[in-house]
Amino acid sequence: MANQSTVYLLEDHVSIRQLLRTHVELDSNYRVVGETGRGATAIHDCVLLRPDVIILDLLLPDMLGTDVITEDYKTG
Repeated sequence: MANQSTVYLLEDHVSIRQLLRTHVELDSNYRVVGETGRGATAIHDCVLLRPDVIILDLLLPDMLGTDVITEDYKTG
């Protein structure tokens, strides 16, 4: 579908992440393009994937979700 919004999931609990993916994919307006449980990985992935929406956990093992939000995503 051409008008789909892309979604990236950042949640450290795998079962919660799977549940989020299932619910997002029920709506044909959205497409999950990536997921992880680590903030540093999410930052790297989001620079490459440029998702329209990021669903994120605020308490991650390697950083706070607020740090992911405030990261400078400019590429070069």
